[in-house]
Amino acid sequence: MFPNVHSVLGFVVRSSAVLLLCAPYVGCGDDDNNNVADAGGSTGGDGGGGGGETFTFRGTLVPVLATDTTAPIANPHLIELLSPTTGLPLVPPITSMSAPVTGAIDITGPKGRLLTYVHGAGTGENSTVDTVLDGDASKYTDPLVRISSKGLAGLAQGSGDYTPMPDRASMFGAIYWVQNGARKGTVACAKVYIDGATAPDLDQSQRYTAASGLPVPLAMQSETGAGGVFYFGNAKVGAHTLKVSLDDGKTMTTETPVYIPFPNSAAKSEQKSVSVQMAIYMEANSNPTLPTCMPK
Repeated sequence: MFPNVHSVLGFVVRSSAVLLLCAPYVGCGDDDNNNVADAGGSTGGDGGGGGGETFTFRGTLVPVLATDTTAPIANPHLIELLSPTTGLPLVPPITSMSAPVTGAIDITGPKGRLLTYVHGAGTGENSTVDTVLDGDASKYTDPLVRISSKGLAGLAQGSGDYTPMPDRASMFGAIYWVQNGARKGTVACAKVYIDGATAPDLDQSQRYTAASGLPVPLAMQSETGAGGVFYFGNAKVGAHTLKVSLDDGKTMTTETPVYIPFPNSAAKSEQKSVSVQMAIYMEANSNPTLPTCMPK
């Protein structure tokens, strides 16, 4: 259903640490030709695009470690479509519940960029974390909607050496290169800049992921690895613009919007944690990763 932050590092998933970030916007395939189409992290309108056209997504809500539908999340979860420019519910509201026992999802909404909000639910270590997905569901073909549990949510905070702020939310994604709209692979040795900045945004706890699949301090990883993954542990609520550079900020490319609709404190989940997930797409005739790149 969602933009494929491909196996977090573009590799076969090896551990629960990697799978922590393999959430609903993350397809857990093992190569760059799996069944998840490129999606609208960088395209689409305000949620009402497509001239009134609608799209019905059918999938299955599964734990973050799942690779198939054999063990769905049996506890029903509320799924709500939000505006990608205001973070507010669509008018009229569009909601759905995942089915009990089977975890089946069936929701119809307008084509174009939307925020798909999966409300966290349950209690204890298996309770799920609020997840917001920024993209165009009509372009996704992965039927698995993955959501993390409370028991795994704290790993990224520890590895990334940051403290979540109640008035912020986490946000992560991956950079892909596409040719004629078709996703070809991830972009390594790239740096992401937010809202016109020309340096890493320390206030928003900017990080990149190490070989473990978890975010680490910039001193350990200052650019994307082989999977093209970037991370903001404390993104501010509201609209943001992300740009990518392959030359330490001298040249910027690929302007991509993302919207953080609400902070951790507003989460429905017991964990009081919000994860916003998206993807950045670079149109190119060949992989833009520089030949001198030696990704960690």
